[in-house]
Amino acid sequence: MLSGNYYAVGDYEEMLTPYLWLDTNENRFSFGAGSIISYAENGTYELVDGKIVATSQSTTFKFEIKDQNILVLIDSGDNDFFKIPINTQFVYSEDLK
Repeated sequence: MLSGNYYAVGDYEEMLTPYLWLDTNENRFSFGAGSIISYAENGTYELVDGKIVATSQSTTFKFEIKDQNILVLIDSGDNDFFKIPINTQFVYSEDLK
């Protein structure tokens, strides 16, 4: 798993691709519905049994770590702002989407 941006795989409009940003040095994250949307869930995460458990101000998300470049959403918590289907893959990219 790398520090930086992971983007959801799917048919999304430009700049409206859901993302997960990770800081592996400080175990911080940001999870949003797109780069042009100002709202994002922010908080800290921990690694539990090979999974990322990310806790924000309002909910907890869980991601399975496939490899250092691919994460899979396995629990979207009680997030009412944006809904992303379970099993959505997030792929690491340095390009803004």
